[in-house]
Amino acid sequence: MYKKIREINKAVYLLLGIVLIEIIERVVDKLFGSGDGTIACFGINHFVFIAQAILLIIAIIIIIEKNKIRIDKKNILLATVVSLFMLLICEFALFLLGIQSISNLYSKIPKTADFFVSDSIEGSYFVKEKLPGGEKFLCKEFFNNQGFRDKDEFVASNIDTSLLRILLLGDSFTLGLEAICDGSDGYGDIAEKRLKALLWNTGIIGIGQKQELHMLKKYYPMLKPQYVILGFYDGNDWNDNLYPMGISYWFNLEGRKEKVNLINRYKLLPGESIRILSPKEAWGRAYPPYSKSSNEIISFLEKSRVISLCINASRNFVKDFKTTSTSLKKYHRLKNPSFQSENFLLTEPSPDEFNKTLNLFRQIKDYVDANNSKLVILIIPHKYEIEKRTKSEHYTKIIDICKTLTIDYMEVFDELSYSDYYEWHWNKSGHLKVGNLLAERIQKDEGSK
Repeated sequence: MYKKIREINKAVYLLLGIVLIEIIERVVDKLFGSGDGTIACFGINHFVFIAQAILLIIAIIIIIEKNKIRIDKKNILLATVVSLFMLLICEFALFLLGIQSISNLYSKIPKTADFFVSDSIEGSYFVKEKLPGGEKFLCKEFFNNQGFRDKDEFVASNIDTSLLRILLLGDSFTLGLEAICDGSDGYGDIAEKRLKALLWNTGIIGIGQKQELHMLKKYYPMLKPQYVILGFYDGNDWNDNLYPMGISYWFNLEGRKEKVNLINRYKLLPGESIRILSPKEAWGRAYPPYSKSSNEIISFLEKSRVISLCINASRNFVKDFKTTSTSLKKYHRLKNPSFQSENFLLTEPSPDEFNKTLNLFRQIKDYVDANNSKLVILIIPHKYEIEKRTKSEHYTKIIDICKTLTIDYMEVFDELSYSDYYEWHWNKSGHLKVGNLLAERIQKDEGSK
């Protein structure tokens, strides 16, 4: 009888082994890792992927092997009893480890922040009165009433027409993200002080040229600047241009281990149509363990911790397989946070990204030219490009667009070093370099008039 039990449960034990490996990964990562599945000096995800794949293949072979055992009601009953017992043991072990089921996690999705609005009509912007105090980056004292991190109110009564006037367009680099987190000036602030000019900084985290065009049309008539400076980040601006304005939800991650709080709220569908995701859908898409199935049967099974781990293991298996099989493809669809990989250097913008960006640059240039101002594109390189001293096609193709449309552009590649970056953005030294270079460029243009 014991032999029969062992034979019929071989496949079951192997499948439970996949779950056990997932448990071990969680425990080791919690004890020694960084909280994102990576341990110093080696990636545990790769070992887990290989081990689970081997066990899954062996289990499938055992299941499909013919005439291995005689299947009858007694054997099926014994297998069911033993399997349920093993599942209960694993369920209790996961409970002790504090691992949640998908159903439980789904109810714990963080709320979106009320101080950041994402709207397809007005784009993304901060709401000053709802910003928290104390934190340097989000401290409301540093924001104007229009929701921009600028000391000046964007109103006509504040404009001194005797000063050189500059309108600054861009995303989180232009906002000055990492610099302002430690109380330093962004590159726009540095250029403004050195030039003794009036500079309006409309930089907002997580936007592309669609919103920058919108900001241009909204604030140019009021400021009437002599210069329009657009900071183009080759890391994700290409992909941002595929979506309407108001690309991201801002999730409140206080007390949570997740690091990315800006999550894309749009999903591209066939035929260039786009669907707006709910906050729960967007969060679950970015973090698969929090993604609840719409199927009622699967939703019921997701109440189990063991089955939840099996579902997440299969999702990770498919994700790793897709990543491995597509990493060498020339086109790389940038989805947050996939551009945060050295594979970025091997890829180029897709034809759709290139064409949409080209069209937006043409509209921006036509608007600025029609108002007799000067447009300059500040090309912001990816940190891996600086580290490897290599300009990817994401970088060179924006130069191609500028040359095609006869737009002046400015490179800071040669002056930057890897130490000028903190995580993904420029730190204090990076902003200082770029701010001075921008001021020198404008002074040179003014001197040549």
